[in-house]
Amino acid sequence: RLDIRRCEIDFSSLSPFIVNNGNLKDLRLFHVDIFCAHSLAMALSQRQHKSLTKFCFSGNNLSNDALEEISAALTGYPYLEEFGVLENNLIGRDGCESLGTIFRSSALYLKEVLLCGNDFDDEDLQTLVAALT
Repeated sequence: RLDIRRCEIDFSSLSPFIVNNGNLKDLRLFHVDIFCAHSLAMALSQRQHKSLTKFCFSGNNLSNDALEEISAALTGYPYLEEFGVLENNLIGRDGCESLGTIFRSSALYLKEVLLCGNDFDDEDLQTLVAALT
């Protein structure tokens, strides 16, 4: 498990660890200013071991574009059981559609979806529900 809390990080320096660590099953990022979501997405997509089962963002202010890149990388993780984007009010309809790609790709194993503290409107929620059903 890797918890990163309350810092500013450029994932290009952490990429080798993420890419090469076959034991990493749980990645949690709490109140982390992610300067380059692209580096994180690249590291996730280049992993040799798709062993990640839990992934959570909380209070990271991800844009729709950043969430789209990370979501695309996570679609390669079929055994994802828990996924969370908490307290991230920058997610709009496009971000909800990106989240839907994760839900659909991990449908057989996904047991827990954490979306607390986001400012979703009714259409955003309809997009999420459609992806979960």
